[in-house]
Amino acid sequence: MAGGHRASGISGVQSRSTAKSGWWGSYGNIVSPSIGMRNSVLPYATNFGCSGYFSSGSPLMMQCRAVAPDYFGTPIVIRQGYFTLADHGFGESKFVEYHGIDTHSVMVVLNQGVLTVDGANVYKIDIECLNPTLCPQLEDVRVIVSLSKVFRTSAGIEVATPDGRMVGVVTAYCNYLDSQNQPVKETICPSWVNSQLAAF
Repeated sequence: MAGGHRASGISGVQSRSTAKSGWWGSYGNIVSPSIGMRNSVLPYATNFGCSGYFSSGSPLMMQCRAVAPDYFGTPIVIRQGYFTLADHGFGESKFVEYHGIDTHSVMVVLNQGVLTVDGANVYKIDIECLNPTLCPQLEDVRVIVSLSKVFRTSAGIEVATPDGRMVGVVTAYCNYLDSQNQPVKETICPSWVNSQLAAF
């Protein structure tokens, strides 16, 4: 359960053998046009499927897209969510469409990341580009999770989750680490982060 190593491009990551085996689960054959083709061809790292979670009907935003176990084996749901140009939203729609992070990458962070609690449940890893001449900075990738069973609709109304379970992943984003090793939030996650995490 020691930290990861720079050779793999990830630091501060606990080792978990299941992360590299992967399987498609119930999510693999579902392709959302808004997500794009890159998610449809990736073998998701450790997918519990959506059993027990809301998976059809309305509201669409609460439909389960995947369930990834965190390092402790706790299943964390990723819901379809929604996103508006005003930076409002949550779930897969928010982190893919606004921050450019693949669902697979989010599942890797959940499965291997370090959990911190700082006003929210945040899973994070540091990832170093394998080709530093092309992407010199270290990236700090974070996934924010809500354990609440109440969600806020696009109209701002609070409603209980239809399956009585956690809201799950709220968003995910990247920070680059500046010269003082302080995180600076980026709107769009660099594409090399998804490419590198695709190997896990």
